[in-house]
Amino acid sequence: MRVAGSLGFTWFRSGYASHVGPPWPPEAPWAVYKYFDWLFSTFIGSPIVAGTVPTAAEVDTLTDMVASELNTWFMRLFSGNITPSGTTTLATMLANEASFTGYAPVALTTWTTPTIDGTNAAISTSTQGQFTPTSAGGSGNIYGYFLTNSGGTKFFGVERFAGAPLSEPQNVTLEVDCTYSLITRF
Repeated sequence: MRVAGSLGFTWFRSGYASHVGPPWPPEAPWAVYKYFDWLFSTFIGSPIVAGTVPTAAEVDTLTDMVASELNTWFMRLFSGNITPSGTTTLATMLANEASFTGYAPVALTTWTTPTIDGTNAAISTSTQGQFTPTSAGGSGNIYGYFLTNSGGTKFFGVERFAGAPLSEPQNVTLEVDCTYSLITRF
């Protein structure tokens, strides 16, 4: 069974710069927003009322993120009946991580070359999220996936499957395709 996930991260500005130094390199995708906030306030001036980041810049930024950040992420499944929100924590997700026989977090080391989609967002997809239960009990109920670093100490996003819960029988692979989108909003 194949399901598609989509984590969208949006750059946006409220109109005023608030950072005094570059928080680069990013430890998380939203650090890109902080970097551009610093960049614009330092070299253009504050307050910033309007601006633009061309789609070519979005593609270049996402290309760099794929090379330096996204390729270090791990996909994990969760088996708890959780509806993610802005207050969902890594501790909650790890406590509800799937544990069926044959399960292990999957490294997302390969992403497609970033392109611009129909909404002018730069997108890149990884199809490496493949999980195969190996015991007669199958996977049990799976409600979605979440993204972390290799040690499970940094939390990058979570998504509940639209048809949750899903359940895979023994030796049937569940593939979760994750698309990361990056779009600029001023």
